[in-house]
Amino acid sequence: MKLSTLLGSPCIVTLAVAAAPALADTTISKDSTTPLDTLSAGNILIKKDAELSVATGAAITVNSSNTVTVEDDDSDDSDDEPGQITAGKADGATGVLIQPGVTTTITNGGTISVLEEFVPLDEDGNSIADGPIASAKNRYGIHVASGDSVTGSITNTGTITLEGLNSAGIAVDSTLVGSLTNSGSIRVVGDNSYGIRTSDVTGNIVLEGSIVVTGAGARAVSIEGDVGGSIRIQGTVAHQTSFVYDDDGNTIYLSRYDLRLGAPAVSVAGNVAGGIVVAVPPDDNSSTDDDEDDDGVVDSSEGSGTVIAYGNGPGMLIASDKDIVIGTLPTANGGYSLLVEGGVSGTATYSRTDAYGIVIGGAEGTVSLPGGIGVTGAVQATTQDAKATALLINEGVTVSSLYNSGTIMAAISSQGEGEAYAIQDLSGTLTKIENTGFITASGSSTDIVYALDLSRTTADVVIDQYMNAEDIETSEDIEEDLDEGETDDTVYTLSITHKWSRA
Repeated sequence: MKLSTLLGSPCIVTLAVAAAPALADTTISKDSTTPLDTLSAGNILIKKDAELSVATGAAITVNSSNTVTVEDDDSDDSDDEPGQITAGKADGATGVLIQPGVTTTITNGGTISVLEEFVPLDEDGNSIADGPIASAKNRYGIHVASGDSVTGSITNTGTITLEGLNSAGIAVDSTLVGSLTNSGSIRVVGDNSYGIRTSDVTGNIVLEGSIVVTGAGARAVSIEGDVGGSIRIQGTVAHQTSFVYDDDGNTIYLSRYDLRLGAPAVSVAGNVAGGIVVAVPPDDNSSTDDDEDDDGVVDSSEGSGTVIAYGNGPGMLIASDKDIVIGTLPTANGGYSLLVEGGVSGTATYSRTDAYGIVIGGAEGTVSLPGGIGVTGAVQATTQDAKATALLINEGVTVSSLYNSGTIMAAISSQGEGEAYAIQDLSGTLTKIENTGFITASGSSTDIVYALDLSRTTADVVIDQYMNAEDIETSEDIEEDLDEGETDDTVYTLSITHKWSRA
């Protein structure tokens, strides 16, 4: 381009380019069957009493930096229905697909349904599945596709219901620079499927409400990347061994084989900077503070964390093929790396099947828990006649301390030649146990039963046993009776310290 001159000086020509007009937002206020994408539609709102239903593919694709909101029903008018997204019955059906590299906020307060019509095979009529329990595959309620990082947040306060193989209610397959929260309901039916599956998440993962999965190899929650914040479970996260597959109420059950694939209810395979807590509402110590734990949720509306596994998969598995560190919770939560205030349990269901509550380690990588483990709730494992381990610490794990004021229990329910371990440490690193609760293992006289198996340690182990509140109250009652002249043969000790020394 040649510059023209005026009075011997260059004349600079300025070209003005008109800015692209901002996209108008799109509100769906009545039923529609047209798929939407944010590049064309801008921010998308599905209003209450409206449904976006598509036959194939994704109902909504987020391919620009815009938001998607599915409205709830306001709960103040029983005639209202929440906003709905309904995806098709074929492979790849998705409620909301988020392309990599965008900035977005996804809020589902309504209903996302990704269902199919499939009758599981039951050749012998015993109501136990003889094959897959779904047909279509790679289906999602909300899916962050693999690729560049996505910035923003994903929040489900509504309902996600999905049927499909190798599928997920919510799947985050690229780094989420933000947080993930579920306080609604997620139900998934399908082999090798997930309630929630994540890659890296830089913020917190909050799991309230309920997340329930049914299927061979299915996991309710699978954290497969690093978490920059904490993981808080304060709702029901569970396997289910059966489901109703038609409108007539017919039920199919998972087979013994299906429940022996070792899939945990919750798995964590990455670093967690802010620790893991299975939480319950805080104690009510103030008449003026309705959020005493400062988590942004009114205490009276908080739930209790419950993790339930069936079969030989543990309730919770913390293990990875890489070395990982589970950081520490805030001081208000005791500074533990793992705190169980609620409950974590594993139940074998069938005979000749092992059961595990919490399993730490066991993969190729090491696991470090610098804050130790705290249990103020319950960790349990129950088998019929095989092996039950409530808390298994595998070789390659580093965890030096455990505090228990709750219940850690392993049980064998039928007489046989099983094994029960409340705590089994194969790492040899657990050297400090403080207990004011119950650590128990039970079985028959022909079973191998240990409350504590610390046989791998090569260092001294200190076990401090204190009376819990119930014991103290009983002791005080007895002392009062003795003051009144009654007699009693029971001896109560305020604190007992055991030191195991390995020569």
